[in-house]
Amino acid sequence: MGVADGDTIRVLDAQKHEFRVRLEGVDSPEKGQPFGDAARDATSRLAFGKQVRVRVSGLDDFGRTLGRVEVGGFELNRELVVQGMAWRYKYSRDPELGAAEEKARAERRGLWRDPHPVQPWEWRQANHRPRS
Repeated sequence: MGVADGDTIRVLDAQKHEFRVRLEGVDSPEKGQPFGDAARDATSRLAFGKQVRVRVSGLDDFGRTLGRVEVGGFELNRELVVQGMAWRYKYSRDPELGAAEEKARAERRGLWRDPHPVQPWEWRQANHRPRS
């Protein structure tokens, strides 16, 4: 298993085929954006080299597998929001992710230490970068 960025990982299936998984429902800061490296490092610390289970929900607009990732008894997607290393994705209606984001924000965890954190979708638009 490898980490592309805070919300995208590479996994090997049982047949040793590699595929990219975009973590459903979350959006981490981009490379070059404040907390982008910290988000990637958090994802790596939580999941790199570990056996994961991916609950696939479909494909995103870039052809990546979209899913929820379970590792070591927790859901990676939610844990990144809990630690303040990801936002709940702007189109997500998951109330659990919303509550986790509100709590991380209130406790000023991770990216919420920044007095004016910029949402990744706004940062991409301002920097004319496609989603990675």
